[in-house]
Amino acid sequence: MDVLAWIPGDRTAARAAYAAAGLGAVGVATLGAMYAVEVPRNGPYVFGTINDATGALFNLAAIPVILQVHRRLPRTVASEAGKWVVTASCAAGSASSFLLVVKQLDFNSSTVVSVAAMTVQAAWFLLAHRALLASGA
Repeated sequence: MDVLAWIPGDRTAARAAYAAAGLGAVGVATLGAMYAVEVPRNGPYVFGTINDATGALFNLAAIPVILQVHRRLPRTVASEAGKWVVTASCAAGSASSFLLVVKQLDFNSSTVVSVAAMTVQAAWFLLAHRALLASGA
């Protein structure tokens, strides 16, 4: 098995990746609890609020991981633009979730922003993975 060469920032990105994974697990659990317990009773949506806050933190934790993966990509205009687009989508997803938690944004608007952010993140990781495979890095 090939091992990636260590570059500065890997440890920080690894910590952020583990934090994001933990936050993702909490997010899935609270989403499940919300639909199992709160939705049938029509609230109160404590698990839903925890899920939204967790999603906001997840988006923030993903940023260092994205920036570190980007450092391994071949430098192109597209990769530089992609880095900024996906980082901005993480920030927007985080902001929309935090705004939903503090009741400054409605559920539908927050959902649109969050789903768009997740779609951009998924597309970026797919394209980054393909670029890394093609580069032999």
